Amino acid sequence: MATVRHYFYTYHEGAGFLPGRERTFEFAGSWRDRAVAATAGPLAAAILFYPADIRMLAVTQVAVAVEPKHQGYGRGDPASLEVTIKNVGTTPIFFYFLSLADIAQ
Repeated sequence: MATVRHYFYTYHEGAGFLPGRERTFEFAGSWRDRAVAATAGPLAAAILFYPADIRMLAVTQVAVAVEPKHQGYGRGDPASLEVTIKNVGTTPIFFYFLSLADIAQ
């Protein structure tokens, strides 16, 4: 039976997350032997700023970095999870979320 954990983060950018730009987030923890899913999107509050424009985020990369054990022996120690998102819409986004699902067996 699998164990699923959900993490939900919200972000605010005063100057706006501009179209075409990327943001990378790093999360520490034990990510080895797990499946990780990431989703990102603008929050409803952002719609109030530019009602006719397209607000859309895409997760462009999910990477697990693992540091090797002493002299290359062993399975390695989990270092971090890196998630990169990109604004693929046509307007700046001021409020957005990043959601992670951590699935372990």
